[in-house]
Amino acid sequence: EKIRERFDFLRLASWTDEEMRLLIEKLKGPLGLSFSESEMSQIVIAAKGSPRALKMFLKAVNTEVGKTKSIHELLTAATMDNRA
Repeated sequence: EKIRERFDFLRLASWTDEEMRLLIEKLKGPLGLSFSESEMSQIVIAAKGSPRALKMFLKAVNTEVGKTKSIHELLTAATMDNRA
């Protein structure tokens, strides 16, 4: 998203759902996270093909506060819903 803002002439395609799922799979192990299939689908939909949004979400999940909230609460927070 930041690159799109700075370089409007670049046409960067959004990641596919499958690419987003593969990225989550690669990152969740080292981060010690586990998601159900339903949660995985919710995360992919909320990220809207943006690896940056996914990164922000995973960062939020890994915080002390994030560990006490449900996936749904984190997804509806500003982390992913209010991104430009």
